Amino acid sequence: MRVGKVRVTLHGHLWRYHPERIRTWEEIWPEGKSIASFMRTLGVPAQEVMLYLVNGARKDPDHKPSPGDHVEVLPVIDGG
Repeated sequence: MRVGKVRVTLHGHLWRYHPERIRTWEEIWPEGKSIASFMRTLGVPAQEVMLYLVNGARKDPDHKPSPGDHVEVLPVIDGG
């Protein structure tokens, strides 16, 4: 069984991991799949992720989104 659509946004350089190289899209989210697990299917290395947000609130990587949620993945920020 699958849940409804979830909006996903990859911030910073993380968009490069999407097969079509897009930043925001709607995804049919598999029931029971965590954010971290989904990011692994895209090939996003966990060490490159600083923060996961769902509907603007910080969430743990093992959070499982609900239909209609907006998942945002923010990269580690580096610089001087």
